Amino acid sequence: MEYRERRSYGRIHEILPPPYLLADVRSSFDEFVKNGITRAFADVSPIEGHGKDGLSMQFVKPHLGDPRNS
Repeated sequence: MEYRERRSYGRIHEILPPPYLLADVRSSFDEFVKNGITRAFADVSPIEGHGKDGLSMQFVKPHLGDPRNS
């Protein structure tokens, strides 16, 4: 894709580069993966069944692995 030269008809001739808007989102997600995922699973753990077996599922060390398709 060919880009055209930007023209400015304003009084200020310096054009600022656009900010990287994903920086805050990425840092927030990294913080959630490092610290918040354990607290999120602690709120719902253990999950207990209501049947005769009395099954229970507990999240001990949750982690996110590498994506299969990226």
